[in-house]
Amino acid sequence: LFGGLSTAATHSPAYLGRSPGRRRRRAREERGLECAWGSASGAVVCRNWDGWTRDCAVGNGRGFWHWECFGAGVAARRWRCGLAVCWQRAAGLEPCLGERVRVGTMRALLRQAMRPPGFAAVIVLTLALGIGANTAIFSVVHAILLRPMNYPDSDRIGFVSSTLRTDPRASFPVSYADLRVFQRETKAFERFGGSMDAQFVVTGVAEPTRVKGAYVTPETLDLLGVAPLRGRLLTAADDVPGGARVCVLGHRAWQRFFGGAEDVVGRGVILDGHTHVVVGVMPASFKFWDAWAYVPLVHGVPAELRTVRDVRMGLWGIGRLAPGRTFAEAEQELDVLARRMDEETPGESRGVTAQVRALADTVGAQLRSTLLLLLGAVTCVLLISCVNATNLLLARGASRQREYAVRATLGASRRRLVLQMLGETLPLGLAAGGVGILLSVWGLQVLMSFLPADLVPAEAQVRLSGPVLAYTVCLSVLSAVVAGVL
Repeated sequence: LFGGLSTAATHSPAYLGRSPGRRRRRAREERGLECAWGSASGAVVCRNWDGWTRDCAVGNGRGFWHWECFGAGVAARRWRCGLAVCWQRAAGLEPCLGERVRVGTMRALLRQAMRPPGFAAVIVLTLALGIGANTAIFSVVHAILLRPMNYPDSDRIGFVSSTLRTDPRASFPVSYADLRVFQRETKAFERFGGSMDAQFVVTGVAEPTRVKGAYVTPETLDLLGVAPLRGRLLTAADDVPGGARVCVLGHRAWQRFFGGAEDVVGRGVILDGHTHVVVGVMPASFKFWDAWAYVPLVHGVPAELRTVRDVRMGLWGIGRLAPGRTFAEAEQELDVLARRMDEETPGESRGVTAQVRALADTVGAQLRSTLLLLLGAVTCVLLISCVNATNLLLARGASRQREYAVRATLGASRRRLVLQMLGETLPLGLAAGGVGILLSVWGLQVLMSFLPADLVPAEAQVRLSGPVLAYTVCLSVLSAVVAGVL
């Protein structure tokens, strides 16, 4: 490959009569046309990206192109616009060394996109407002609705509640008696447990503190598939009447009450006036039930209420499906068990059955319609931003009609002109995406302050994650395409 100015071109009166700055700029533009020259032939055909061809002579056998190839103005435009494909006239039309996109092309498109700077700033800010709003809302939607759980195979974890056969829309807790029957006899779940809200008063520390906890069955922590950071999980021996009082601490309780001590396992913590031995500590990422401490379920239900089906104390079932089973099959199986208990205990909870749903579907269910409505609203805002940016680009395009006419006269197709316009709007879209990410950080904080804390699942990690950033990049490119095409 050769490129540069020919001897005749560099010594012509027209060339030498230019200022040094214009001569250097013209030389750079001339070098922008890179074509192949074969020693077997003194002439080649240069075919530029828009299909226009013309015979060109090689000066002095060194492969340097004369200005007569395209003319000074055309050569400058070819360098700014892009792609040169060269063909050597030898044995037929034979491609030389292929295609090459010059770095100068990108720089030229970037300069054209940012000209004038004030105009480009208005377009970037216009698109950034729509992109930033979409990024902030999508961050919440992704964390709460799309990936609310970070447990292994979370799509197999089911949430079990009670409902009425006459009104399936009703949903209320499961009784302790029903839960134990489900645990013993279900086949659709490979592991089945339960969890119940609790409030513990922690004493024996510098300042007594009320924290949120949970009464759980040993199977509950085990089926979630998260290993403890220290010690062990609860076992079946811990969940028996009259058994020793033990607990598993959450990471926050471990840090606050024990200062992250390595020897915390085996030490005691006083919960509601009872000393519990710490047998394990969960990692910081584990926030099931948003609890600070997990205590065996048997200690949260009085003995006289453990066999009564009509008493419900805020207990909910949690189960992991067996391989090859579905939630619908599990619900049918639990309904059969509920009907059998109706016959065995007449007069208690008749007409009550079980309802099984995916755990991810129950998390943030009350926020689903609100978040989807907000996502639709900010999508409309982005479309309005694209329309406004298009109007600004049309105003600038009106001043470049002569340039586009010259390009079309030289053979540029409509497709090539559209690609050029898209190439000029793409940097603006990417810049708007960067500004939009900065705006979304602030918008995300404002949005989370308005959402009810008790409706946002503790497991949801609302942040600018990798998928959210990928969504923002795609949104930026799409916005640039829409603004450039419209």
